[in-house]
Amino acid sequence: MDHQAFAGLLGNYGEFIGEIAVVVTLFYLAIQVRHGREATEAHTRSMQEDQKLALAEAYRERAATRLQLHFEMAESDYIAPIEVKLEGAGWPTNVNALDQLEPVERLRYFHWTYGGLVRLDTSFYYHKLGLLDEEGWELTHLRMRQLAPAFKKLDMHRGISKGFANEMQSLVDEWEANVS
Repeated sequence: MDHQAFAGLLGNYGEFIGEIAVVVTLFYLAIQVRHGREATEAHTRSMQEDQKLALAEAYRERAATRLQLHFEMAESDYIAPIEVKLEGAGWPTNVNALDQLEPVERLRYFHWTYGGLVRLDTSFYYHKLGLLDEEGWELTHLRMRQLAPAFKKLDMHRGISKGFANEMQSLVDEWEANVS
């Protein structure tokens, strides 16, 4: 066998080995892609479970807060009489009903209502994060509507998030348009 035939033979072996290397590489890449896809799917399932847990925790916290609020009101010697007095004076349609409160009553009502707004601000934030389901958002929004007159009359813009304050202001504007 001459030198040229030997070189051709080596070239053929090299081509054969190269083709085998390509097949092995493609097989290896297919395995890597499959492992990557499985890892991504596992990560996605884990994230979905984490989101479910976060939603459940947000719901539990919201329910606990509402229960605490109602227990506090039931035990309070101050808040229920103030609300009865306000309702008797036409609150919330008549925002001037607040003027009939004694200064101490007005201050107590302010702090009681402000606490409610802070809780609603938290629910508003949960909603923006996707941690509040639609039913929870509807209940939150309903309570925000109910507090719109107090928000306006008691000037409660301070100390809450800007987005929540803007949402409350739009509800105040809507309320004023309906009362007029």
